[in-house]
Amino acid sequence: MSFGSHVAHLGYFHERFVQRERWITAEANADLVGLCQLLPGPSSPRWASAVWPPGQGSPCPPPC
Repeated sequence: MSFGSHVAHLGYFHERFVQRERWITAEANADLVGLCQLLPGPSSPRWASAVWPPGQGSPCPPPC
C-alpha cells in the first residue's frame, strides 16, 4: 500500500486501478470518489469495497 491519509490512498488507487489495471473508468472513478467523500468515515476503504471484485477477499487488511 502507501503511506499517507485516505486521500493519498485514493491517488494510489487511481494510478493502479484506473490507469494501470483498468478496472474502472476515470469518469466512474470521479463519481465514486465524490460519493465516498460525502459518506461519513474514511473514503479509501469505501472506494476499495465498491471496486474490489466479488469473492476476492478483503481489499485491505483489518480494520478496514
